[in-house]
Amino acid sequence: MKQVKFLILAFVMPFLLGVTACNPEEEVKQPTVTLTAGEASATSITFTATTENATQAAWMVVPASETAPTADDVLANGRSLQVNKAETITVPNLNPSTAYTVAVVAVGEKNTTNAFKTIEMSTSAQEGFSFQLQITMDEITHNSASFVVTTTDQEADYYLTVVPAAELEGKDDDTVFRGIIANAETAATEAGLTIFEWMQEEGLIFRGNQENEFTDLTPETAYVVMAFGINADNARTSDIVREGFETIEHIYPLVIDVTLGEPTANTVPVTVNVNDANLAYYITAVNAASVADYTDDEIFEAYMAEWGMYAEEYGMSIYELLLQSNMLYKGGIEGNFTQLLAETEYTTIAFGLGSDDTRISEMVRVDFKTRAVEQTGLTFTFDVTNVTETSAHVVVTPSDMSAKFIWLCQPMNDPNWTAETIMNDYVNQWQGFLNSGWGTYTGVQDYTISLMAGTTYYLIAWGYDGGITSEPQMITFETLAGADMSEFDCEFEVINLDAHNVDLAVTPNYNSIYYLFGATPDDQVDMPTLLSEIELMIEDAYLQSVAFNPQTTIADVVDQMCYNGYSRGVISDLTEMTSYSVFAIPIGTDGKCGENYKLINGFFTTPAFRISDATLTNEVHKVFDGTESQNAGLFGGAETSGRAILTASFEASSDAYKLFYSISDGDITDVEEYPNEYLWKNAVWYEIEGGLEANPYQYFLTDWSYTYTIISYATDAAGYRGVVDRTLVTVKKENISPIEELIEMIEASSAPARYCVAPEEEAAFEFVPTQENKVEMTIKGLAR
Repeated sequence: MKQVKFLILAFVMPFLLGVTACNPEEEVKQPTVTLTAGEASATSITFTATTENATQAAWMVVPASETAPTADDVLANGRSLQVNKAETITVPNLNPSTAYTVAVVAVGEKNTTNAFKTIEMSTSAQEGFSFQLQITMDEITHNSASFVVTTTDQEADYYLTVVPAAELEGKDDDTVFRGIIANAETAATEAGLTIFEWMQEEGLIFRGNQENEFTDLTPETAYVVMAFGINADNARTSDIVREGFETIEHIYPLVIDVTLGEPTANTVPVTVNVNDANLAYYITAVNAASVADYTDDEIFEAYMAEWGMYAEEYGMSIYELLLQSNMLYKGGIEGNFTQLLAETEYTTIAFGLGSDDTRISEMVRVDFKTRAVEQTGLTFTFDVTNVTETSAHVVVTPSDMSAKFIWLCQPMNDPNWTAETIMNDYVNQWQGFLNSGWGTYTGVQDYTISLMAGTTYYLIAWGYDGGITSEPQMITFETLAGADMSEFDCEFEVINLDAHNVDLAVTPNYNSIYYLFGATPDDQVDMPTLLSEIELMIEDAYLQSVAFNPQTTIADVVDQMCYNGYSRGVISDLTEMTSYSVFAIPIGTDGKCGENYKLINGFFTTPAFRISDATLTNEVHKVFDGTESQNAGLFGGAETSGRAILTASFEASSDAYKLFYSISDGDITDVEEYPNEYLWKNAVWYEIEGGLEANPYQYFLTDWSYTYTIISYATDAAGYRGVVDRTLVTVKKENISPIEELIEMIEASSAPARYCVAPEEEAAFEFVPTQENKVEMTIKGLAR
């Protein structure tokens, strides 16, 4: 051993030159601990610890009834002590008449040795607390407990709380008090407060007699109301008083029984029975996965939070909002959940709602799964004729005229697409809408469709009735090549002109070239900037579209945003008595503007502003049940169930030339808040084509119990607008007229019956793009 040691020393010697030599045989001094007991009060003890030859020291005090700490325990969890000197320590917040173990450890040089010493000290008996508390329980319900606290000192502070009885089981008063102080100390330190200050801020400190109540308790659970006096020094000033109680079973006033029938692919019959027909309840079916991990209370709170935002907006309770919106039921019902997805797991949820917006029944959950869609073997015959540069005549004939199906004619943007790929992508994207009745057809489909020149299109169809019911069939065809964008030319015509609007028509020399047109004041013509803005606008629209549908191309966006062939558009926000230039800019299918645009300076001058004397007044006619309308097959069998059909009649002045009407959500009858100019510009207007003889009534699809404003105006032969007439109406079920009267009104009209959907509601009818239905432009001065 000596030889090895010598070799090691010889190895390290070159690095120790200049270092004072030491004696390797010199002994390391051993640490010592001297522990002396000092004074003890009812709530504290004092001791003195002296250490020598120590590099680290720590102390710990624990009740003697607990396992005595080891030296390692003290080093790991104790508090640090000054080394190599005497330090006197006072430990507060102890319990009277209780024995404690004081432990001190000192660590020597190089951490090779330590000294450990313990002594036992006891607090003195409490001479008598300054006051006493008493708790008397009062009414106990399923989720609350009321009680009275009386004190012998009305100016003394005391701590009051309620805890589940299980948390206090087996714990004496001393243990409970120390636990409360320890937990409070952590929170108080984080808040930068003393323990007593933190308790005050948390509402845990009281004075004087109290009539109090704890709420939000759990039914059928044992609790303890606990109180004890405490002062600003965190010393206990009274006995700990405990009063136990148990909440009772929660017996809700409403009992809901939900029974489901055999599900189909998209529906399931539902029967609801209740014990009290005067109480209201809500029922729905949701995707099972969306609620699987949530408790009944969490589900209820989520619904209330969502509804609460709308209730606050309308200034009513949630109960009133849902009742007026026909979202609550009373008494037994029989019906169906419809528009479900095939082969999907659902959970039926039902719960009662009281007029005070509280839950008044158990949360009922019933699971079910819809079946797969039945395959029909539906087939199709396609006929594509009269294919030109910009259109084709398309006929789709199904083998079963009553079967529902989907058909599409769109650009074949990827030659690798298959019929299955197109079908599955479309269904995945639009399934929710398709199952609500949107986008499905029956019978022969015969259309002349506007198309892009020199483009390959696919024509596809497949059965769909709440799910895919047949294999897809698809053909492709190609439109004729169109004229080159460099050959673009056009003619302009002003159809109508007033101080702020121009109705402008454009006739291009080739129908296959896309273009945009508009007007700008003569002194503001800046074509280079306009061309740049248009290209940026098209690019932005493309980026938004492709994020929603990755199959979109820039050519698709150009087709939606731009015109081809003869077109008309209204340019608004013009300045009165101003000379304007008109322009038309050819747009390529790559979204780039052509340099051979058409520009004519000083093409028209706006007249001075005036309001026409022409009027179109309106009044509420009748209200009909949308469910009865759908059952009668009115409006082409459109989805109107559960809603209202509001009808209006009109009267026009002799100088009225064009008639316009609309409907707005809410009250817009205040002319100062909603002036004519604002409504002319911002409302979605519909023209009564053919006059009032052909269209004596107009129809609106609305919600029950909501307030709307019917609005209308007329223009004179010169195109000037008259004032907007406004009629306020609240659609109520008590005003329903027999459906036979609606049938007679529709049959007596020489124009096809169609309805307008009230604002903020989803439209459920077919949309076919036309020249008048292009994407709205965002650059001022362009036609729309």
